Amino acid sequence: MISDRRGDIGFLEALVATMAVIMVLTAFTGFLAAMTLEDAAEIPGFDRNAADGITIADRAYTGDLGSALQKEMDRWGYAGITVRCYAPGSPELGAGIWSLGALTGGIAGDRWLADVKADDGTVVPTVFEVAVCA
Repeated sequence: MISDRRGDIGFLEALVATMAVIMVLTAFTGFLAAMTLEDAAEIPGFDRNAADGITIADRAYTGDLGSALQKEMDRWGYAGITVRCYAPGSPELGAGIWSLGALTGGIAGDRWLADVKADDGTVVPTVFEVAVCA
């Protein structure tokens, strides 16, 4: 770019320089996002329906996941499995945690959002997190 004798560049040249910087930053951000998603480890074969028996009673997550978790462990050969659920933005509703087996070795995880029915008839959007150890 050519500057005048005061060292100023014109408006159009400044606009082109700004657009070049924006394009490079956009390409970098896109590349970074693609590489991050490529490294995500998904749990092979975990059945999300195993958590369907969870409800909310007396401001706490309840449900018997023991048999469902044991079935998943036997089916896929996991050494350990943990399921955690919580309602984002609702501190008065504590997290529910179910764990089975030994949580050692290589860990893979998954997260999803599902609706959980409460005893008062409301439906609470809940985040489920699962970690399995092979």
